[in-house]
Amino acid sequence: IFDEPDDPYKVSHFNENKDGLNRVSNVSEYSIVDGKPLNPKGRTGIAGRGELELWGPNHITLSLISRWAKKNNKLIVINNLRVLEIVAIRRSGSKMWDLPNGYIDIFESISSAHKRNFLESAMGISETGGVDRLRLIQQTDRWMQSGIILYKGYFDDIRNTDNAWIEVHAVNYHQEDEPYPDNFVPGDFIEEVAWKVLDDKTAMTRNNLWILKKMCIHLGAYNPFKGEVLI
Repeated sequence: IFDEPDDPYKVSHFNENKDGLNRVSNVSEYSIVDGKPLNPKGRTGIAGRGELELWGPNHITLSLISRWAKKNNKLIVINNLRVLEIVAIRRSGSKMWDLPNGYIDIFESISSAHKRNFLESAMGISETGGVDRLRLIQQTDRWMQSGIILYKGYFDDIRNTDNAWIEVHAVNYHQEDEPYPDNFVPGDFIEEVAWKVLDDKTAMTRNNLWILKKMCIHLGAYNPFKGEVLI
């Protein structure tokens, strides 16, 4: 996605949103030592850029597309609270479910990145053309017309290093009315896409749980993530 130099001294700017690339952290202004940006949350024990695309903050969308869960056309209720389900992806070789996510591209707005990453990871837009492609885009525009920002900031991830880290823009797009997103087509390196009920049996990736808890609280839904600490 990005033509990032291996040598951080060749990076044109840090702590700025410039030339379409946002290198501003939502945590704080970060220090530059020996040409390298320093993780504002402290050391990880891993130097360099690691597996991440950019030196410094790597801004990523995290899309929580939700609806009220039903069984036999009746709302699922636990402890007198309605239960949510979300669109989740399962990557190849993994047993855990994740939220649709992806990088915010150069000169791309956050809202456009949410839509593009969802289309690419869950709806097979890369393999779709013509009228079908236009229909998918129009449907996604409707599903993701307005959302609630749940969190933006540092995200705990095994790929974070001392000099490169992930910051997420987590937005909840709650669907009250049909038609709901359906006919999922997994994107690259994704094995399965499905609606997953948020109950005590849901096997979601660990670093998503506290954001899912935030969504449940915001929507007044059953919360199976009571032990998670909110940030």
